[in-house]
Amino acid sequence: CKLTAMFTSSESGSIKFADKLVDKTINCIVSTESCLTNNGSDFPTKCAPTFRYEDREYHACTDQGLSEEDDGRLWCATEVDENFNFLPGSWGYCSSKCSYCAGSPVNVTKKSNFFRPCGY
Repeated sequence: CKLTAMFTSSESGSIKFADKLVDKTINCIVSTESCLTNNGSDFPTKCAPTFRYEDREYHACTDQGLSEEDDGRLWCATEVDENFNFLPGSWGYCSSKCSYCAGSPVNVTKKSNFFRPCGY
């Protein structure tokens, strides 16, 4: 990714070195050591640890709900509401470091507080 600092403001208490970055391009590298999204509507970022989508709960990346055009890629929610529901537009394709989850029905009674059918 590339970032370009557009302006700084001394009134807002900007970091002192920020003036040196104005109109400069900063290159950054996405970590390949951890599970991050690498494409989609929200990347690079971490997946939400728990998310709900179409009456199922997930604790890792899934292929559920994707079309054949997505070629078997996994995806995850990157933001959820207070009930862990997936927020439309807040998702990303998962990197190869992510695990898979087929999900579990939301209405299933959990046997313990540590019930995690799949996850990171």
